[in-house]
Amino acid sequence: MMKQKLLTLVLSLSLFTTGLLKGQHISEYYQETITTAQSGAIDRALTLAEKATSEAEIQALKGELALLKGRNDVAIEHLDKAIGLLQNNKEQELYVRVLSNKGVLLWNEGKNDQALDFLQEALRIRKALKGNAKEIADTYNNLGLVLNSIGQYKEATEFYIQALEGYKSATPSPWDKIAQTSVNLGITASQAEDQQTAFRYLNQALDLWEENHDKDLPTEAFILSNLGLAYFQSGQVALGKSYLEDALTIYLENYGEKHAEVANTYMLLGDVALYENQYEESLSYFQKALTANSFNFESKAFAHNPGPQEALKPLYQLVILMRKARAFETYYYGYSLKKSHLENALATLIEADRHIELLRANRTSKKDQLALSDLAAEVYEDAQRICLTLDEVSLFKTEYPAKAFYYSEKSKAISLLNALVESDAKRFSKVPTDLLEKENALKADLSYYNTQLALAGTSEEREEIRKTLFELQQTYQRFMQDLEEEYPQYFNLKHNVSVSQVEDVQQSLKANEVLISYSIAPKTDRVYMYIIKKEEFEAKQLPYLNDILRYIKGFRNTVYYRLENRFDELAYQLYKWLIPKKSITAGEKLIFITDGAIGKMPFEALLTEEVENGSDRQYLLQQNPIQYNFSATLLNRSSETNTTDGALLLAPVNFSEASLQTLPGSESETKSIHAMLEENSINSDLKTYTEASEAFIKNNALSNYRFVHMATHGLVNESVPELSCVYFANGDNENDGTLYTNEIYTLSFNAELISLSACETGLGQVARGEGIIGLGRAFTYAGAQNLMVSLWTVSDASTANLMIDFYQNKVAKNMALSEALQQAKLKLLQSSDYSAPYYWAPFILIGK
Repeated sequence: MMKQKLLTLVLSLSLFTTGLLKGQHISEYYQETITTAQSGAIDRALTLAEKATSEAEIQALKGELALLKGRNDVAIEHLDKAIGLLQNNKEQELYVRVLSNKGVLLWNEGKNDQALDFLQEALRIRKALKGNAKEIADTYNNLGLVLNSIGQYKEATEFYIQALEGYKSATPSPWDKIAQTSVNLGITASQAEDQQTAFRYLNQALDLWEENHDKDLPTEAFILSNLGLAYFQSGQVALGKSYLEDALTIYLENYGEKHAEVANTYMLLGDVALYENQYEESLSYFQKALTANSFNFESKAFAHNPGPQEALKPLYQLVILMRKARAFETYYYGYSLKKSHLENALATLIEADRHIELLRANRTSKKDQLALSDLAAEVYEDAQRICLTLDEVSLFKTEYPAKAFYYSEKSKAISLLNALVESDAKRFSKVPTDLLEKENALKADLSYYNTQLALAGTSEEREEIRKTLFELQQTYQRFMQDLEEEYPQYFNLKHNVSVSQVEDVQQSLKANEVLISYSIAPKTDRVYMYIIKKEEFEAKQLPYLNDILRYIKGFRNTVYYRLENRFDELAYQLYKWLIPKKSITAGEKLIFITDGAIGKMPFEALLTEEVENGSDRQYLLQQNPIQYNFSATLLNRSSETNTTDGALLLAPVNFSEASLQTLPGSESETKSIHAMLEENSINSDLKTYTEASEAFIKNNALSNYRFVHMATHGLVNESVPELSCVYFANGDNENDGTLYTNEIYTLSFNAELISLSACETGLGQVARGEGIIGLGRAFTYAGAQNLMVSLWTVSDASTANLMIDFYQNKVAKNMALSEALQQAKLKLLQSSDYSAPYYWAPFILIGK
């Protein structure tokens, strides 16, 4: 799995655009300078760049040459300067070329979402200027690179094939580009596990190069290294190693020891050595890879690692560190059993974590942040495993289990935590109100156009929206950069993100509370479970991940379809697996921090005893009040003081324009809650039918409400989270009655509780290292201290009863939220009509 990811992360430097547009040609001097660089004389080309005819051309050349040299840090500075200089002259090839090169640079750094933005804008301009097929082929090729990196192999292949057609129709044929695109097709085929096609394209590329170009240039090494990797992955280890060694020789001759491609080839040779159980040789290659991808780091000692500021390319360095840690761990299990090897593995992962922090600070796209979280989750899974193994092999009590919990926390909803910290940073650093209002306006525009892009039906519509989005995104990026420079305190606070450790959780827990945190470990089919009480802490390993996930899926189905016999078996088995029975007592409040698909299950419905001979079911609900949170760190975050004791109740009731079922029970539900709140001296704004509009939500002071209750329909789109939404009345011509996730992020609540009395509002896309991406996260970011959501489609009538009793318990009886929900569920459980878990189990409480 890791081999496939790394294949597209690191083999990139030979690929950048060189097309021309009719009437908008790059100068001959520019072309000659690039040709000089491609022949291996990059330093000479850098000298020539200083003599270009304009400052924009000088900056564009320096940026492209730095990209070729593997210096992304230098390239980005020059490319951004070129973009600034060309702002008033965007309809020319030089501007398109800079956009394309920046797209490739962003792709090199793993910022695939941003890379797509730049490349799609370059493609749009080239098409508008009626560039010929060869010119457009350059952009098709680069778009293929990015799509391949995010696993869209079919789409990537289609772009590559279009690129090949464009190149082959050109006169004279650009054989170097045909060869490189053939390599890209080979890489994609290999990742799609079509090795026969992969070898065909890779060998075609090598033949083309050898027939049409001088030997021993970087492009030849690029082809050889990919062939070597393909042969290695297909089991032809000796042949693969030979090709990699040949590639390394060429790279060293052209680039010297300090270059990312050199580092990549050393790393791949390290993989080969590790496969052959040559542990010391493998570690030596990985150490050379780290050195090659560093500015000044030169240590040959395996215990030493370069810091993140040392890296030529931090993403590459992260990947190499992960490989090195794996080599130490494999060395331990495969041969040495030396504790020091596990300690070195952990030290290497600690350094990898520092690289992750640097990479995360430089990512602004949500999609790019999620992609990094997916990669980081592997680091944190490995760190937990090694910590717990070190604890097992140590003679005395250690701090390793607590360290394992720390890494578990680092893999939970970190993007949401970063967003909340950033929001706090603006407030505490006293950024002026007018700037915050300007930012909110930009974010609202971005939210709108991102949603429209997801909804667009035709390619023409998408292209027009992308054009607007690109300009907005660049404006927003410049605004945020200026903000960070003008308010350094904001910058420092924004990047000062720390996660909770065991002692932090223990300090915040009450004597009758138990926090149980789960962390899935797909590599070893395990679930790590951490149990924290005021004075106790324990870490456990559950070796049944696949079984647990399979049972959870079955459990949900048996509840929803009311398959009672099968439910009894699944609910009791999951209880035995997931609940540390000896660590909890009846009456204690249980706080569950879930991970992945575990978050789709209501723990309240687990059976604490086996059902035999018609005995009554004993649910965990009857034993303990329960709540959930995205992470222990978010649980521990301080809450703002509510400025009011008011409530907002919304029930659109009719949804004819959205073709959704009418919810008559929602009207009586909200009216009953309204009356009860008023009786208890809580001012309540009740909005039903057309008054419960999207416009009202967007245009009113939502921060004035302590309670916000939405009795409506919800929709979760797990494949496109941006299209998850809550439905309201239309209200006006500007609002369609559908409040999408991106729009929720722009709202501002200060609510003790937001209740989403709607269907499946607790579900969403499961993202590795982040948990469930859906409406719950959006409302939490928007200011919900606590959130009530549902895990499946709910009954209108039973939901009304549950919600009325819940608010009665909370307000009139002054119960804690978790206890109030528990007692409301118990009342349904004891009723004759709604005793099945289907009715009371779906609603869960996320928060404090």
